[in-house]
Amino acid sequence: FRRVLFRSIGLALSELSGHSEGSVFEAIGTTLGSPVGQAASLLYFIVYPLSLAAIALAAAGNIAFLAPALSTPRMITLTACISIVILSIFTQFGAQLIGRFGSVTLIVGGLPVLLLATVGWAFFDPDVFAAGWIVGGRAAHYAVFEATLLCFFSFIGLEVASVIKRHMRNPRRDVPIATVGGILLSSILYISATAAIAGIVPTEQLTASTAPFADASNVFLGAIAATLVAVAATAKALGTLGSCHLAATETWLSLQRQLGVRGISFGTTNATIAALALLLAWGTSSPDLAAQFGRLVCATVVITLMVFALASIALARVATGWRRLNGALSM
Repeated sequence: FRRVLFRSIGLALSELSGHSEGSVFEAIGTTLGSPVGQAASLLYFIVYPLSLAAIALAAAGNIAFLAPALSTPRMITLTACISIVILSIFTQFGAQLIGRFGSVTLIVGGLPVLLLATVGWAFFDPDVFAAGWIVGGRAAHYAVFEATLLCFFSFIGLEVASVIKRHMRNPRRDVPIATVGGILLSSILYISATAAIAGIVPTEQLTASTAPFADASNVFLGAIAATLVAVAATAKALGTLGSCHLAATETWLSLQRQLGVRGISFGTTNATIAALALLLAWGTSSPDLAAQFGRLVCATVVITLMVFALASIALARVATGWRRLNGALSM
């Protein structure tokens, strides 16, 4: 169901972006009125510092696997903050560098995911999987809700192509390919890989893990392979961090265009976003890394779904035929 839902949302975003020369937020404003488009931009801008903090924590967790001296909660948070600063500097050099960096890290980081989504199932233990089914005595509906939020977070980013389209040579062709292709890859690989991990690594170890992909690889491939997986996962997280920086900056610039003002420059906006992400990463620091990550994820998902809803309403209003039906389904 989640795969169908996000494929529908992805199609809605890519279709809607074709109704404006600017970002998808400007298309929302054109369709539903300028105040709605501005509200969508502002909501989405709020999401990005939250996302950056969460992604930086994921990168820091993998780095802690490689360097156990950095595995304390305070050091993980500090590493996350350093990652945010470094990728903010990268973003200052423009979309081309971030695009190339993201492409390389996507390939490198995708290898361990592909490994666990395929070979990992040969080491899947149904008893280990069953032992981790709704632990802690919580009600089933609460566990489903919490898992759904985490699953939604893995798909957030599907809209980035429609946000940064002005940097593309052929956005009418590239936005749908990037959006739908990204959703299909996430659906097939990540869901398969994470399900395999749940049957390889016991729940107690998985809960305390800062690098679950590396821990799972260690079980059936050994320490050397686990180290390589941690390096690849770190690269992927850093690539995602750079893409999010760029999209966040473009979101603010889109809001300025909608307001018809010449305001903060690209560089200043990027630095401001980095500062906000640093405050959130440090301000939410916790002895429990999973709890810290969970708080950031929940806030990110709830706000992002509001923006997705506005985009779906806009498409249902402006489109015809199956596209209008897709907008209604996305809502």
